[in-house]
Amino acid sequence: MDERKSTICNEEVKFEHSELVEITTKTLCDLIETDSLLKDLPKDVTLEEVTSQLALQHGQSMKVYVYKENGDCLPIVVGLGATVLDLKRAVRRHVNLMLERQGDSRCLSWRYVWRTNYLSFNGQPLDNDYSALSEYGICNKGKLDFVKRFRTKSSIKHSNRE
Repeated sequence: MDERKSTICNEEVKFEHSELVEITTKTLCDLIETDSLLKDLPKDVTLEEVTSQLALQHGQSMKVYVYKENGDCLPIVVGLGATVLDLKRAVRRHVNLMLERQGDSRCLSWRYVWRTNYLSFNGQPLDNDYSALSEYGICNKGKLDFVKRFRTKSSIKHSNRE
């Protein structure tokens, strides 16, 4: 029996690259589906999503919900000491990944997005990128709004001069 076992172990099994990718992907999907902490993640999960979910479960991160004007909700995971800029970057990653999964090849201009929109918490705009979210009172399961920025008369006058 020991001889048979050693011959089986010494045999080399050769796979094509595509077969290995398929086997690995299926194994990861099976592991994620059976894991109680990771079962809410999508099938084509990224390493960043797994890391974020584990950090959230261990209390090292918080999840905030960003509500758009059309009612859509974006669940965003950021670190406990995150700044407004960290939150904006997390929103960017989340939206880009969501568009990619939907098969949408649009490329958003995030400079334009943040110039024409802003995030607010309880009606207070998050206007300082370097302020910690905790300074605004944002904690786990906080609800933020993605708000359209209205042009003021002074900005209209300046744009007409140019």
